[in-house]
Amino acid sequence: MRIIRITTNYKSYLKQFYNRHNELKSKDYITQNTTLMSDCYGWANFWTLNLDELGYEVWEVVGNAEYLQKKWASENSVNFDKSNWFNEIITAQIKHFNPDILFVNDYSRFSFDFINHLKNICPNIKLVLGWCGAPYRNSKVFYSYDLILSNLPEHIDEFKRLGLNSEYMPHGFESSVLDNLKLDKEKNYSFTFTGSIVENKGFHNKRKKLLYDLLNETNLEIWTNFNTKNNAISTKLIALYNNCNNLSFWKLASIFGSKISNKIKNMQMNESLTRNSYQAVYGNEMYQVLRDSKITLNNHIDITENASNMRLFEATGVGTCLITDWKKNISEFFEPDYEVVTYKTVDELLSKIKYLHNNENERIKIAEAGQKRTLKNHNFKNRAMILDEFIRKHLNS
Repeated sequence: MRIIRITTNYKSYLKQFYNRHNELKSKDYITQNTTLMSDCYGWANFWTLNLDELGYEVWEVVGNAEYLQKKWASENSVNFDKSNWFNEIITAQIKHFNPDILFVNDYSRFSFDFINHLKNICPNIKLVLGWCGAPYRNSKVFYSYDLILSNLPEHIDEFKRLGLNSEYMPHGFESSVLDNLKLDKEKNYSFTFTGSIVENKGFHNKRKKLLYDLLNETNLEIWTNFNTKNNAISTKLIALYNNCNNLSFWKLASIFGSKISNKIKNMQMNESLTRNSYQAVYGNEMYQVLRDSKITLNNHIDITENASNMRLFEATGVGTCLITDWKKNISEFFEPDYEVVTYKTVDELLSKIKYLHNNENERIKIAEAGQKRTLKNHNFKNRAMILDEFIRKHLNS
């Protein structure tokens, strides 16, 4: 069976990637695609590597990689409207590949109408899979999918209430990533966080506050895409707030008003995080930072009460001691405080960080146990077998 997975990558990542590999812009499609996939951003070509063994032919298309996509179009004599190259090139790729299964990996970029358009121009498509692992505003697009996969149990329940087919698919780790890393290096980062800070509702507002608190209490080093530029008025307000730091919040509120005081505090938090963060790292560079960390922090998205994100497996997979927020299902994946370290409060987190720094042998034991568990139970080969079961189940239903 043929599967085509259509996805997008962060624009900031693609910009970094092509700046590092400027010579690739004029190279052929295969060379560009091979180099991009070998950088191991997101899922990269992990489904291809693991579904191939199960008899699938897979093509994973990064729809917004402009140099890559336009090179494919050129090599295949595909004409397109410059203002609509994204949709038109993907449409041509669907026609060319003639898949049995369409796997949609960006619910915001590929619309309901576009998915139905792809089904119309390629009648061979028997099943449309979709992925949703983050908050969404509009559920319309999900009605164009035959089956929605998610790593969030809350989403599974939500989709089923909407009358949609949905299955639980946890994230995993691709073990071949280890071949790309320098595994003999000393761990020269003491305590790290790598990841996004998105302030939209349901995303990373609790995470932002936690990181800000930790900057004042620990030696945490942060790599993130978070960057807020304060305007001149904001800068003056922050300066005024800083000069009033000896006053209580309620005193400030009486001076400025509670809403303005909250905004000033939020701007100060943004400024501090921006000033104390390194540029975001992605793909192999991110994995190397994780691998070179003695301890790395994980904190889940606001909307979930379940252990669910990619960092659980990325960090443990490369052999790093992971300290993660406690979730009610964490023991389904790891034994708490034996394979990963968990925390419920900031005070508990600070206490456990101090303990791990003072007990290196214990930290190493936890890191090794976590990696062993991930490589055995949470690898992409296992996830591919689960996906194969879902596909067969829904094709035969």
